[in-house]
Amino acid sequence: MHILIKFSNIRLVCFVGVFILFIYSECFCQYLYGVRSYSMGRTGVSNMWSYDAFNNNPANVGRQKPTFKARFYFNLGTGFGYSFYGDYFSNSFYTQYFVDNKGRVLNDWEKWDIVNKASDNSTHFVLTWNLLTFIYNSPKAGTFGISIDDRFWGNLFTPRDFMELIFFGNDKNRTYNLSALDYSGTWVKQINLTYSNKIKSPDRRRYGDIYYGFSIKPLFGTFHSAIENNNFSFYTDDTNRIYTYGKMNIVYGGVFSSRGEKFRYSFEPAGIGIAADIGFSMKVLNFMKLGTFDFGLSLIDAGYINWYKNSNKYLYDGGFILTDITKEGQIDSLESLLNSKRTSANVISYLPTTVRFGFNYRICLEEPNRKRDASERLELINFSLEYIQGLTNKGGGTTKPILAVGAEVNIGKKFSPRIGATFFGREKFTLSAGLGIDTGPVIIDIGTFNIQSIYQPTTSAKVSGGISIKFRVY
Repeated sequence: MHILIKFSNIRLVCFVGVFILFIYSECFCQYLYGVRSYSMGRTGVSNMWSYDAFNNNPANVGRQKPTFKARFYFNLGTGFGYSFYGDYFSNSFYTQYFVDNKGRVLNDWEKWDIVNKASDNSTHFVLTWNLLTFIYNSPKAGTFGISIDDRFWGNLFTPRDFMELIFFGNDKNRTYNLSALDYSGTWVKQINLTYSNKIKSPDRRRYGDIYYGFSIKPLFGTFHSAIENNNFSFYTDDTNRIYTYGKMNIVYGGVFSSRGEKFRYSFEPAGIGIAADIGFSMKVLNFMKLGTFDFGLSLIDAGYINWYKNSNKYLYDGGFILTDITKEGQIDSLESLLNSKRTSANVISYLPTTVRFGFNYRICLEEPNRKRDASERLELINFSLEYIQGLTNKGGGTTKPILAVGAEVNIGKKFSPRIGATFFGREKFTLSAGLGIDTGPVIIDIGTFNIQSIYQPTTSAKVSGGISIKFRVY
C-alpha cells in the first residue's frame, strides 16, 4: 500500500521535527544513580550501603560503613546528579553550530560535517535531584527508609537518511528509510519506600549474615513523550512525486498541553504508576581462600506509569499534500490534517528495568589483640566488579550489557578518593572519579562519571557530575 503525494519543501518540516527532538533529548533523562556510584563506574549492587543503596540494592540500605553504627541518616534537597552522553554532541559542536549563528547560512562542507557526526548516533541525558532521604535503623525490626526524587531521562537516535533529508532535501529516485528514528523523554517524581533486614548466618566462620530488602516506589508523572511503532519511509521519483510507506506513532502525556502551551509546573500529576526493587547481599568470609567478599544481586525499576492527563496518540502516515509551505492556507490545512490524526487515549510507559550482579572485595586494617569481625575493622581499600543487564529497550533503556569496575581508598575515616570504569553498553568505555569526605555527622560526596569532561570540557561528548550532602545521627 502506498500514497502518492507532492511535496516541494519537505526539509523545513523535518528540520522543525529534529529541533524538537534535540530539545527533548537535552531536557529529560534515563537512569538514577547515586554520586558515589557515579564515581565508581556505576557499581552499586554490592558496595553501596545505607543512603547510597537506594535504587542500587535495597538489601544494603540497612548496612553501614565499617566502624559506624548510626541510628538515623537523612538529607534535605542536598543530592544532585546529571549525566549527558552523546556520540558527537560536545560543547565545541554546540558552540560552532548553535550559538550566535542567527541568520547564518551553512555551506556544503558544514552540512556534511553535521551529517557525518550526528548520523546513526545516540544522545542520552540523565538528571536526578534527591529532595529528601530518611533512614531509621531499628535494633530489632530492621531498617526503614524513604527517599523522594525527581527523575529526568531521555534519548534521541537520528538515522543518516533523516539527517541527509534535513540538510540536503529529498533526492530523486531515492528511498528515505526513517524507521530507525527514535526519541523518548520522561519526567517523574518518585517516592521510594524501602525495608531491609538480615538473616543471621548459622556458620559465622565462613559466611556473614544474609541481607534482603525490597522497595515499593509510587510514581507521579509530569511529562512523557516517545515514538512508538515507527516503520515510516518514502520514495521520491524522477518527477518529484513522493510515495510514502508505513506510519509513525507518537505518544504524549503531561501536566501541560502539547499544543504550544507555555510550561507551567503543576503539583497535580499527569500520570500515576508503581515500580519495585528487590535485592539480596551476602558476605563470604574466605571466598576461594582469597579473603572477604560481599556479593549482591538486585532487580531495579520493574514498573510502569499510566499517563491520563493531556494524553494523546498521534499517527503520522504521510497522507497529506503540500506544494508550497510558504502559503498560509496550506499550512493551516496541514495543521488541521495533523490534528485530525490525534486520538485521546491513556498512555502506558515502562521504566528501564535492570538486573545487577556483582561483588566487592575489602581489605581491612588488622588490629593486633583484637578479634573483631572484618565488618568491624577499619576499611583500607575496596574493589568492586559488577554486571548490569537491561531487560528492555523501552523507557530510554537498553539491553546492551555493561561491565563496571570501581575502587575506593579510605584515608583514615575522613577522605575516600574513588575511581571506576565501565565497558560496553551505550558508552562503550568511560573512566570515572570522585571523592568522599566523612566528618562523622556530615558526609559529602562529589564525583563525575567521565573524567574526560574535566580535562577536555569543550570536546567531550560525555559530561556528568554530582554532589551529595547527607547527615548521620548516632
